[in-house]
Amino acid sequence: MRLCPKCHAEYDDADLRTLCSVCMVGLVRVGDAPVEESALPAAPDPAPLVESEIITDARALDAPGSAMPEEPAFPLQAELGKPKYWIHGCLTLLTLAVGLTTISAFEILKSAIVVIPVLVVLLALLLRLVHSLFITRYVRLIPLATPMLDMTLPVRLECAFRQAIRLTAVEVSLTAVECAVRTNEDGETNFRQALYQHNAALEGESPARAFTFTADLPIPRNAPPTFEGHPNRIYWEIAVRIAMPGWLPAIRETFPIRVLPRRANDTALPAQTRQFPITALEGLPGTVTLDCPVSENGTPVVPIGRPIPFMLEITPDACVTNQRIRVELVYQVTGRGDAESDALASVIVFPEGWTRGARTATGTLLLPPTAPVSFTDQRMKIQWVLRVRHQVLWHRDYMQDFPIAVIPADSGVEFPPESEHNGGLAIFAEAAAFIMGRKPNA
Repeated sequence: MRLCPKCHAEYDDADLRTLCSVCMVGLVRVGDAPVEESALPAAPDPAPLVESEIITDARALDAPGSAMPEEPAFPLQAELGKPKYWIHGCLTLLTLAVGLTTISAFEILKSAIVVIPVLVVLLALLLRLVHSLFITRYVRLIPLATPMLDMTLPVRLECAFRQAIRLTAVEVSLTAVECAVRTNEDGETNFRQALYQHNAALEGESPARAFTFTADLPIPRNAPPTFEGHPNRIYWEIAVRIAMPGWLPAIRETFPIRVLPRRANDTALPAQTRQFPITALEGLPGTVTLDCPVSENGTPVVPIGRPIPFMLEITPDACVTNQRIRVELVYQVTGRGDAESDALASVIVFPEGWTRGARTATGTLLLPPTAPVSFTDQRMKIQWVLRVRHQVLWHRDYMQDFPIAVIPADSGVEFPPESEHNGGLAIFAEAAAFIMGRKPNA
């Protein structure tokens, strides 16, 4: 019986292996040498975040020839996987097919002087491909903080191989892209433009079997957060490129991240009162008042994740039923892609109608973390309005829009966990309740 001195795995004497299949450490026979307990390395203190354009920080986990560290047992935040070698495999198979076809097509090439060197070259290429398929154990990218605006995002890149190699180049880049999508009968046309990009070149170390690289990726304060529209979108991604030595193909992977609409170093703006007259609703004159920050030109500013109280005052000239008023925060996307709009905050007031005379209702509007901020660029424009909608049963809606601006949340806002969206089912249930005269959920 033989044991591994590091992980204490047992191997039978009939097993011909001399190294541990997990630790790659030489096996010892029981009773011949003492088995030493492996000490767990102390966890290093987290490095302070520094704001710099390019971070060059690379560290090797172990020296050349030392044992391969075991893979961590905790769940991974990002698994980039192994590099894709299908291009090299296709080239190898194509070269093999061309070589065999050439040998069989020409009589002069059937001599051993020509056939043997060609077969040796093709076999060497095939063995090189098989070797490259199994040299990479894993490549992981782990963000060390929640991505948000106005911060430096630390990320850790971990890669391990089955033999000691020297990485020629390691690059990590953070990119924000706006994508306006136009649909027609022929399909979709994507208009993409990079809004922001930051590259971090990491210096290589001496040959080793496992590496850990850390990089700091700054996210600007005025950059747009992640937006998943239908079909337009703004997305962030981290691209990793690891150049391998020799004929080994480079590892190129892209990892999408979600940048929250929140600024890490921002404070809450003071609230003010802004009142708008209502003139476009049928027989419902009145006013709507918002308690929120106001810009220099008088436009209401609504921070994401911050409750915005409102008060609606109307003076109807008749008593009605089966009518109601909905106060909404609606975004509208225009530009080179398809136009889209959606109400992300909505409150129903006067759900059962109203009587003649002055009527007042209050409520609170709250934008979710998935809401986009006001944004203007060459390919996409996102605008917000406060919409007061008068809903009449079996009749078109009367509505009036008031322009507002939506900004990211401040550092004091904590976003709740995302809940599942019931989509069309909730809309159907609410419409059915309205038609049947029941009070819907506000």
